[in-house]
Amino acid sequence: MEGLVSKFSEFYTFGGVSASIEMLKPIMLVLLTMVLLVRFTLSRRPKNFRKWDLWQGIDFSRSKAEARVDGSTGVKFSDVAGIDEAVEELQELVRYLKNPELFDKMGIKPPHGVLLEGAPGCGKTLVAKAIAGEAGVPFYQMAGSEFVEVLVGVGSARIRDLFKRAKVNKPSVIFIDEIDALATRRQGIFKESTDHLYNAATQERETTLNQLLIELDGFDTGKGVIFLAATNRRDLLDPALLRPGRFDRKIRIRPPNAKGRSEISENPCKQRWTGAKLAQLVQEAALVAVRQGHAAILQSDMDDAVDRLTVGPKRVGIELGHQGQCRRATTELGVAMTSHLLRRYENAKVECCDRISIVPRGQTLSQLVFHRLDDESYMFERLPQLMHRLQVFLGGRAAEEVIYGRDTSRASVSYLADASWLARKIITIWNLENPMVIHGEPPPWRKKVRFVGPRLDFEGSLYDDYDLIEPPINFNLDDQVAQRTEKLICDMYGRTVSLLKRHHAALLKAVKVLLNQKEISGRSN
Repeated sequence: MEGLVSKFSEFYTFGGVSASIEMLKPIMLVLLTMVLLVRFTLSRRPKNFRKWDLWQGIDFSRSKAEARVDGSTGVKFSDVAGIDEAVEELQELVRYLKNPELFDKMGIKPPHGVLLEGAPGCGKTLVAKAIAGEAGVPFYQMAGSEFVEVLVGVGSARIRDLFKRAKVNKPSVIFIDEIDALATRRQGIFKESTDHLYNAATQERETTLNQLLIELDGFDTGKGVIFLAATNRRDLLDPALLRPGRFDRKIRIRPPNAKGRSEISENPCKQRWTGAKLAQLVQEAALVAVRQGHAAILQSDMDDAVDRLTVGPKRVGIELGHQGQCRRATTELGVAMTSHLLRRYENAKVECCDRISIVPRGQTLSQLVFHRLDDESYMFERLPQLMHRLQVFLGGRAAEEVIYGRDTSRASVSYLADASWLARKIITIWNLENPMVIHGEPPPWRKKVRFVGPRLDFEGSLYDDYDLIEPPINFNLDDQVAQRTEKLICDMYGRTVSLLKRHHAALLKAVKVLLNQKEISGRSN
């Protein structure tokens, strides 16, 4: 120690002025403490310590997207089924990625950005992967939540790094899934920076969004990079992100129609790709088949899986008595038989019954499954078709009257509610009855906040087109409209009762079969 002190004394001696030993002691104490701390830290390092681990803090600010440099996403357009209109819209992006020189020669620029919007499970991510897989270019995929961190500035750094990677490996595709987690509508002007709504998380998200907007403004599609994003809540996105020049094209991925669902169900056998709901259905049906001891999935297993996913599992703790089962069977068979008889004798264009069950499931005591018509049948419904459907709704109460007389129950109350709302809409909303209600009537139910823009979705449920879910009641109906609605329902109810009375024996026989088997289907006939 004395030698070290003497060396420092010589070092601090300049121009005949010598540093005193008392001044050097604090400096030596600090240096010695630092040396001991470094030595202790190095001695505690793990055996698999690598020098570059010290730089992991820098890597934290980089984007986590892993590029498939050869474009091998494993998905092609041939693996995408049921959304042909979206695939057709995106074909030009593939042509550009394959031959950007041709587009540049003709002075054509591809869309600046493409927003894929639609309900969950419709295939937005699958379509994005198919674009890169079809063109054979690098594919960078990240979720919107991956850009949001506790530390302010990390999200914007990851945005810059992601675009930098894509430009280095052009042509390439950038895809941000669930972009609504990153690009939600920004807050308004706050009185104070300490406002409880404007916290660190909000500041980080808005900073990241601003960086994304900057990157898209300076984003030249002529450099061979395509930017894609997906969301199921377009109404939450910031308007600055949706303007032309950032998202030039917005493509709606709709739920597949009957033909599309058929294509999806055939496609998994080839590449195991399927819609999210159909994949869950097949998985559930396989579990049911295993529980039943079947070597393969049977139609009964598929039916059971559909009921479990749409209604719920069987309720073991509740058992209806004979009287309750008779009432439920009569109601459900009345609706089903009305549909069948109208289709057979009047050539009515209404849904046919696929399956009836009186096994309690979820919140229901019985289930009636209809087979959907084609989408065009719901787009241009005429008055005769709506009248026939009104009779189908009234079939449950009519069947009770045919068998039990006026001793009816509330078993058919849900069908009667649907019939009442349908009759009102025929008269007041659609104005299909003569004379017309010139003043009309605004829809007596609240519209839920949906996606911005026109919406035409016929795949929600069987009668979702009527918006019969939790409608608030309007008691201020015009007396004339109320009388016409009541008269229409009574006329259709009388016709339905007469129709079922002519087939009274068949109705009784069907009730006995359903009570014995608990579940019957159209395939049982």
